[in-house]
Amino acid sequence: LFEVREVELRENGRLQDIIEGYGRRIYYFDLRQKTEEDRWLEAHNLLVDASFEHSLVPGTPAACYFKLRGHRGAHAQLDTRLAVDGRHSLRLTTPEYDNGLNVELFPVQLATGQAYAFTFWAKARQPNKQLWVQLGNGEERQFTLQTYWQEFRWVFSANGNEATRNSKTSIRMSLLSQGVAWVDQVQLLPEPLIVFEKAPFAESTEVRV
Repeated sequence: LFEVREVELRENGRLQDIIEGYGRRIYYFDLRQKTEEDRWLEAHNLLVDASFEHSLVPGTPAACYFKLRGHRGAHAQLDTRLAVDGRHSLRLTTPEYDNGLNVELFPVQLATGQAYAFTFWAKARQPNKQLWVQLGNGEERQFTLQTYWQEFRWVFSANGNEATRNSKTSIRMSLLSQGVAWVDQVQLLPEPLIVFEKAPFAESTEVRV
């Protein structure tokens, strides 16, 4: 039902697909057109499902883990009403200070000694709310959210102590302040990002930093 795949849509508006006996399919058609004001995800982002678009269970993002820290009223779920990129954002609700839900993004492989930039967009229902972020090595920071979308950026170096099981590391987030906040478009990129591309109409390689 929630399989992530693409089906070709022909010029006459018809699509062709295979459906097993007594089976059914539900298709989603995104007819929106991106404008210059829309924010694009970087193709070299290391995080899975950076805009929280995939869901195996309705309302629950597919590429992160949740850990209850204390209050049973704390929760996190997809929100279709607010988003920076795509159709969803992740809404965090904390009933009491420092009793929110820990959101752990799927672990990724980091190279020791390499610098990385972790960026995300976030906003809160009320101003000056604190969002807590922790790296796999225990280093942590707090970011102050306002009532409008802002992009936050944290550059760090992988020192080798961040390796967890399977030599991967995770990034954890939690809304410290009591209230409601939204997070979207989380990205983890090498810093600086160096991309080798084939230069058009030339027998050479273009380097983009």
